[in-house]
Amino acid sequence: MTDFAAARARALTPALTPGPSPQGGGEKSRHWAEQYQDCFWEAGGQGPRAWDCWSFFRHVQAVHFGRQVPEVEVDASNIHAVARAFGGHDERARWQEVAAPAEGDAALLAHSRYPSHVGVWLDADGGGVLHCQNGAGVLFTQANRLAICGWGRVTFFRPLCALTPSPSPRGGGG
Repeated sequence: MTDFAAARARALTPALTPGPSPQGGGEKSRHWAEQYQDCFWEAGGQGPRAWDCWSFFRHVQAVHFGRQVPEVEVDASNIHAVARAFGGHDERARWQEVAAPAEGDAALLAHSRYPSHVGVWLDADGGGVLHCQNGAGVLFTQANRLAICGWGRVTFFRPLCALTPSPSPRGGGG
């Protein structure tokens, strides 16, 4: 990512609007995602302040959604290797594509046809993706700004364990 593109992504990323305090009283509390705002991207980074997109996704899924997601061995600085890993890894079978994202869903982002980046959908501020981007670090990008930031294609996935089963029709009595 060029310095200009990173600066543009950072400028287009607003702070998350805090919600009401759980204690009441009209105070505003910080959104949990804001704790990551000063984190940066590093190939192979595993935290706590440096991450690549997949390790950050894994961390957020585990800490904030209670989901264990496996490591994927890939050179995070090689966009083609990342795209191949996203397309063919066994973990993908545990997630189902969904049309409308919900809090905690995976967002696969692509500049063109093949996804090469991952983030977590948050419902905050009308919805957007929390992600760790090369050259920019951790960002929350509102849904209506993803294309402006170069993410022309976004696909959402929900873990199969989080899908609500459809009620089964009851058969005739007997």
